[in-house]
Amino acid sequence: MADKRNMVWTYQYSILNPGEAELEQYSTFSSSEKAKFGSATNAELNLELEFGMSKFMDFAVYQVFTQSHTGGFSYDGLKLRWRFRLAEQDSFWVNPIFYIEYEADPTFQKSAFEPKFIFQKDFGKFSISLNPYMEIEKKGAEKWDAEFKYAAGAFYRFTKLMSLGLELAGDPGANYIGPTISHGTDKMWVSFGSQFGIGKIAIEDPKFRLRMIIGVNL
Repeated sequence: MADKRNMVWTYQYSILNPGEAELEQYSTFSSSEKAKFGSATNAELNLELEFGMSKFMDFAVYQVFTQSHTGGFSYDGLKLRWRFRLAEQDSFWVNPIFYIEYEADPTFQKSAFEPKFIFQKDFGKFSISLNPYMEIEKKGAEKWDAEFKYAAGAFYRFTKLMSLGLELAGDPGANYIGPTISHGTDKMWVSFGSQFGIGKIAIEDPKFRLRMIIGVNL
């Protein structure tokens, strides 16, 4: 299976074929003020290298960098991610994947785990995906803290190259909604999405965000 992303916040029922590799670049821009997106923007860059390990598992390594609107650029650490297909496609009413991610800062003083389920249902060219997950984090000597989050989306494949979708995402502090467009083949693709905060947004959370993912099959 290829790992072309039709959405940027929500994962789909897909993993890499055994022996294949893919390079992905995530560029995420967020702002706490919609009206000042150009001058109050924070950026995060993720470089991800994926490996297809078996028919039912793939593995990825992320390198994470950030650029704040005040001018500071930093290396924020790494992520290790595993995905496990729980069944052959269409074995159940929905297609399930279990996802687990480990994240650490450069000093390993901060660690986090992210267990996630990926559920997808296809109706011809139309697909719906749901990702309920937990972020379990510990900083230094602090106790482990857990927070429930979610992402969900639907997209329609207009052609073999292009799809359009709508995504939701959120946590106890904020909820977001916005459109996504994807173009390309399994060998090379790009997906772009934007989201606006809806309802009450916590002070520390952005009110608007953009994300672009570029994938190249190696």
